[in-house]
Amino acid sequence: MGLQTGSNVTAEIGTTAAAADAAAYATDTYVIIGGTESVSEYGDSSAEVTFTGASEGRTQKLKGARDAGNVTISMGFLAGDAGQAALAAAEADDSSANYNFRITYSDGEVRYFSGQVASLRENPGGANNVLMLTSEIRINTAITKVAAP
Repeated sequence: MGLQTGSNVTAEIGTTAAAADAAAYATDTYVIIGGTESVSEYGDSSAEVTFTGASEGRTQKLKGARDAGNVTISMGFLAGDAGQAALAAAEADDSSANYNFRITYSDGEVRYFSGQVASLRENPGGANNVLMLTSEIRINTAITKVAAP
Protein backbone atom coordinates (compact mmCIF):
# COMPACT_ATOMS: atom_id res chain seq x y z
CA MET A 1 0.00 0.00 0.00
CA GLY A 2 1.27 3.45 -0.84
CA LEU A 3 0.79 6.66 1.05
CA GLN A 4 -2.60 7.38 2.51
CA THR A 5 -4.20 10.31 4.28
CA GLY A 6 -5.96 10.54 7.61
CA SER A 7 -9.27 10.91 5.80
CA ASN A 8 -11.85 8.25 6.68
CA VAL A 9 -9.99 7.13 9.81
CA THR A 10 -12.40 5.99 12.51
CA ALA A 11 -11.90 5.81 16.26
CA GLU A 12 -14.08 3.51 18.33
CA ILE A 13 -14.45 2.69 22.01
CA GLY A 14 -15.26 -0.79 23.27
CA THR A 15 -15.89 -2.36 26.64
CA THR A 16 -13.58 -3.33 29.48
CA ALA A 17 -13.46 -6.97 28.33
CA ALA A 18 -9.95 -8.38 28.61
CA ALA A 19 -8.24 -8.77 25.24
CA ALA A 20 -4.80 -10.31 24.78
CA ASP A 21 -4.69 -10.60 20.99
CA ALA A 22 -6.35 -9.41 17.78
CA ALA A 23 -8.98 -12.16 17.86
CA ALA A 24 -10.07 -11.21 21.39
CA TYR A 25 -10.15 -7.50 20.53
CA ALA A 26 -12.21 -8.22 17.40
CA THR A 27 -14.94 -9.95 19.42
CA ASP A 28 -15.57 -6.87 21.57
CA THR A 29 -18.46 -4.51 20.81
CA TYR A 30 -17.34 -1.07 19.62
CA VAL A 31 -19.11 2.24 19.14
CA ILE A 32 -17.80 4.79 16.63
CA ILE A 33 -16.77 8.06 18.25
CA GLY A 34 -18.70 10.53 16.12
CA GLY A 35 -17.34 13.83 14.89
CA THR A 36 -13.71 12.70 15.10
CA GLU A 37 -11.50 15.39 13.61
CA SER A 38 -8.08 13.98 14.43
CA VAL A 39 -6.24 11.23 16.26
CA SER A 40 -2.79 12.09 17.61
CA GLU A 41 0.34 10.01 17.33
CA TYR A 42 0.72 6.97 19.56
CA GLY A 43 2.95 3.93 19.81
CA ASP A 44 5.74 2.34 21.77
CA SER A 45 8.93 3.92 22.95
CA SER A 46 11.41 2.42 25.37
CA ALA A 47 12.62 4.08 28.54
CA GLU A 48 16.32 4.80 28.50
CA VAL A 49 18.32 2.79 31.04
CA THR A 50 21.93 3.85 31.49
CA PHE A 51 25.00 2.31 33.07
CA THR A 52 28.39 3.92 33.39
CA GLY A 53 31.18 1.53 34.23
CA ALA A 54 34.15 3.11 35.93
CA SER A 55 36.61 0.97 33.96
CA GLU A 56 35.13 1.86 30.55
CA GLY A 57 34.49 5.55 31.13
CA ARG A 58 31.56 5.40 28.75
CA THR A 59 27.83 5.39 29.40
CA GLN A 60 25.99 2.40 27.97
CA LYS A 61 22.37 2.88 26.93
CA LEU A 62 19.84 0.08 27.09
CA LYS A 63 16.14 -0.27 26.37
CA GLY A 64 13.92 -0.34 29.42
CA ALA A 65 10.17 -0.66 29.85
CA ARG A 66 7.97 0.11 26.85
CA ASP A 67 5.31 2.82 26.96
CA ALA A 68 2.70 3.18 24.20
CA GLY A 69 2.04 6.74 25.32
CA ASN A 70 -1.20 8.65 25.28
CA VAL A 71 -3.49 9.29 22.33
CA THR A 72 -5.61 12.40 21.96
CA ILE A 73 -8.85 12.29 20.00
CA SER A 74 -10.25 15.64 18.91
CA MET A 75 -13.90 15.77 17.86
CA GLY A 76 -16.73 18.13 17.13
CA PHE A 77 -19.38 17.92 19.85
CA LEU A 78 -22.42 15.91 18.72
CA ALA A 79 -25.23 15.89 21.28
CA GLY A 80 -26.55 12.36 21.69
CA ASP A 81 -23.62 10.64 19.95
CA ALA A 82 -23.22 7.16 21.43
CA GLY A 83 -19.43 7.11 21.05
CA GLN A 84 -18.97 10.47 22.74
CA ALA A 85 -21.34 9.34 25.53
CA ALA A 86 -19.26 6.15 25.96
CA LEU A 87 -16.09 8.28 26.23
CA ALA A 88 -17.79 10.43 28.89
CA ALA A 89 -18.83 7.34 30.86
CA ALA A 90 -15.30 5.90 30.62
CA GLU A 91 -13.81 9.20 31.80
CA ALA A 92 -16.19 9.23 34.79
CA ASP A 93 -15.21 5.64 35.68
CA ASP A 94 -12.88 5.94 38.68
CA SER A 95 -11.99 2.24 38.67
CA SER A 96 -8.73 0.97 37.24
CA ALA A 97 -10.57 -0.57 34.28
CA ASN A 98 -9.02 -0.36 30.83
CA TYR A 99 -11.32 0.24 27.86
CA ASN A 100 -10.65 -1.28 24.45
CA PHE A 101 -10.15 1.00 21.45
CA ARG A 102 -10.07 0.35 17.72
CA ILE A 103 -8.57 2.76 15.21
CA THR A 104 -9.32 1.85 11.59
CA TYR A 105 -7.32 3.44 8.78
CA SER A 106 -8.78 4.29 5.39
CA ASP A 107 -7.19 1.21 3.79
CA GLY A 108 -8.79 -1.10 6.37
CA GLU A 109 -5.76 -1.60 8.62
CA VAL A 110 -6.72 -1.74 12.29
CA ARG A 111 -4.95 -0.82 15.52
CA TYR A 112 -6.25 -2.16 18.84
CA PHE A 113 -5.20 -1.12 22.33
CA SER A 114 -6.60 -0.75 25.84
CA GLY A 115 -6.32 2.20 28.16
CA GLN A 116 -8.01 4.59 30.52
CA VAL A 117 -9.88 7.70 29.43
CA ALA A 118 -8.05 10.39 31.39
CA SER A 119 -9.97 13.43 30.19
CA LEU A 120 -12.84 14.69 28.09
CA ARG A 121 -12.63 18.45 27.76
CA GLU A 122 -14.93 20.90 26.02
CA ASN A 123 -13.67 23.84 23.97
CA PRO A 124 -16.42 26.27 22.91
CA GLY A 125 -13.97 28.39 20.92
CA GLY A 126 -15.33 31.57 19.38
CA ALA A 127 -18.22 32.69 17.23
CA ASN A 128 -16.78 31.11 14.08
CA ASN A 129 -15.65 27.86 15.69
CA VAL A 130 -17.24 24.46 16.15
CA LEU A 131 -17.77 23.37 19.75
CA MET A 132 -15.01 20.79 20.22
CA LEU A 133 -14.25 17.94 22.60
CA THR A 134 -10.78 16.58 23.27
CA SER A 135 -10.18 13.26 24.99
CA GLU A 136 -6.89 11.82 26.20
CA ILE A 137 -6.54 8.05 26.48
CA ARG A 138 -3.61 6.65 28.45
CA ILE A 139 -2.61 3.46 26.67
CA ASN A 140 -1.75 0.57 29.00
CA THR A 141 -1.16 -2.24 26.50
CA ALA A 142 0.86 -2.96 23.41
CA ILE A 143 -0.60 -1.76 20.12
CA THR A 144 -2.03 -4.75 18.23
CA LYS A 145 -1.80 -4.25 14.47
CA VAL A 146 -4.03 -6.02 11.98
CA ALA A 147 -3.30 -5.74 8.26
CA ALA A 148 -5.95 -4.64 5.79
CA PRO A 149 -8.14 -7.47 4.52
